[in-house]
Amino acid sequence: MSIPLQIAAYTILLPAILSGLVFVVARQLDVRRSIDGYWGAAVALALGYIAGHIGTLGTPAYPPVEATPWLVYIAVAGLVIGGIENNWRDKTWLTWGVRTVLLALMGWLLLRPLIAYTWSTVQSFGWVVGLVAYALALWATVERLGKDAPPKRVGLLFMLWGTAQSIAIVVSQSAVLAQLQGVLVSTIGAAFVLAWRFPRVRVSLVSGTSLVAALFVAHAADGFFYAELPALSVTTLGLVPILALFVWRIGDGTKIAVAGFAAAIAASAAAVWIAVSNSPPSY
Repeated sequence: MSIPLQIAAYTILLPAILSGLVFVVARQLDVRRSIDGYWGAAVALALGYIAGHIGTLGTPAYPPVEATPWLVYIAVAGLVIGGIENNWRDKTWLTWGVRTVLLALMGWLLLRPLIAYTWSTVQSFGWVVGLVAYALALWATVERLGKDAPPKRVGLLFMLWGTAQSIAIVVSQSAVLAQLQGVLVSTIGAAFVLAWRFPRVRVSLVSGTSLVAALFVAHAADGFFYAELPALSVTTLGLVPILALFVWRIGDGTKIAVAGFAAAIAASAAAVWIAVSNSPPSY
């Protein structure tokens, strides 16, 4: 199989098809009341991403030596958290306590090579705490979007955000990481298509927001610490969902929805422009 076909198969087709099938199955099980379909988004996005990741890079060793293979295990953690959080939705302290611990562990795993060989103890602590704070802000944002906004609107926003992050990463000298970001976009795209074209499936992304938040942050961190993704690009990419949520909370209606997307597009374009402006000369 040629390289373009491999990219199309593992980055777009396989993740999207697998994710879409799981969404449909979850809905059918929910309709029949044989099982609560809340878990559908978490499983759909996780399986789609894991399949695309393995198709792109192969099965990761355990424990991984480098940062990128840990992304598969982060997806598994996002699946577990997203699937079981419904059981303690009224216990805010427990929810955010578990999330904070998970993100601290994720930060340590991703940054372990730098912690072990490059940074001092103070630097290591500062970077991990900063990464956790950034991730918690985005997690709260995408969770609120998943609960308050229509699924097709949320899906389209996440696709826009993910595409911008993928472009910013690829011009920052990490084509593989950009491809993995594309895998995540494809899995989200399946949810968007189902919500748009097949409303009877009644897609919900709420349980999948845990995985979306964790992987978006992990990809951005990987690009910043191990490639050339500028810090200002990372910050601006984080503003994409925050600005959309801020505008959409003003009110309802088409104009508000368009204004939210306009703000998200502006932030996405700015993040890509910053990355391009700071990219190495070869790009």
